[in-house]
Amino acid sequence: MIVEGSFNGDLFASFISDLVLKMNPFPAPKSVIVMDNCAIHKVPGIRDIIESKCVVDLPSVSITDLSAGG
Repeated sequence: MIVEGSFNGDLFASFISDLVLKMNPFPAPKSVIVMDNCAIHKVPGIRDIIESKCVVDLPSVSITDLSAGG
């Protein structure tokens, strides 16, 4: 998907909807979505779209956790 200008929540939801259709079951290649705290990642419905395809929900990990070795 190529977008000129800003990438908003509606475009991200459309992108994710298309993406989950192309994903494979974990742990195969193309089976993981990683999101950070970007505002468009928190748009209502995004998690529901992903969870409709995914069955594994891993806990959040912060940079502090990583630098502490865990």
